[in-house]
Amino acid sequence: MGKMVSRILQQKEAIRLVFAADRSTSHLIPTWQDIDVLESIDKALSPLHELTDALSGEKYITVSAVIPMIKLLKSKNLKVDPADSQLTRSLKNLIKDDLSRRYVDDEVTSPLDITSVLDPRFKVKYVRKVDDVLARVKEEGANIVHHCQEQQHQSTQTSSPAVSVTEQSEPPRKKKNLGTLFKIYEDEEEGSRFVSPEQIFDTELERYLSLPKLDSEEEILPWWKTYSSQYPHISQLAQKYLCVCYEFCI
Repeated sequence: MGKMVSRILQQKEAIRLVFAADRSTSHLIPTWQDIDVLESIDKALSPLHELTDALSGEKYITVSAVIPMIKLLKSKNLKVDPADSQLTRSLKNLIKDDLSRRYVDDEVTSPLDITSVLDPRFKVKYVRKVDDVLARVKEEGANIVHHCQEQQHQSTQTSSPAVSVTEQSEPPRKKKNLGTLFKIYEDEEEGSRFVSPEQIFDTELERYLSLPKLDSEEEILPWWKTYSSQYPHISQLAQKYLCVCYEFCI
């Protein structure tokens, strides 16, 4: 609708000439009151054009920009201007109220917040309940780490050849020197330091969040393709939430 209103305003003189050329349509010529109404509508809706087009992309990530876009709309694009007409103010407030009602349920906002965290351009900048969202990210990330560890363990067991009892033999006993004894102690001490999946993912997430944010005009899929080896578990989470375009690129 916004584009249609803008187009009518751009062509208002041509529209007047066309309707004036035929007496049967002269009553359709827009009055100054009609133009005032259209201009008020256009002022409220025109800021939404570019944002709507940007969110209509098919070959780049858009879902992670939903929450940042909403905040941008409320704080800037739909901010009431003293020069606005009463109709423009009413329209802006109605749009903001509608956005607030649409994005109030945690079942809707939580996945959107997570996608923003996984977008290196935004991370936690626009997330509302940062602690709650990061807690969910860490929970899912720890599950990914645990799954990867299980797969590695199963792979190791499968690849290790079975040794029959008859093939086992007592290895020749060697005298241990001082260095060997310390090496055994150090290996045992290192093996006793169990690192939980939660700790592994928390460390990876902390490194990711500490990175400088990606420029807002950069594409995030090539970024994840480059950094997936450095952040293997977070990249799997990104693949889950940014699935369609992530698969398209990777």
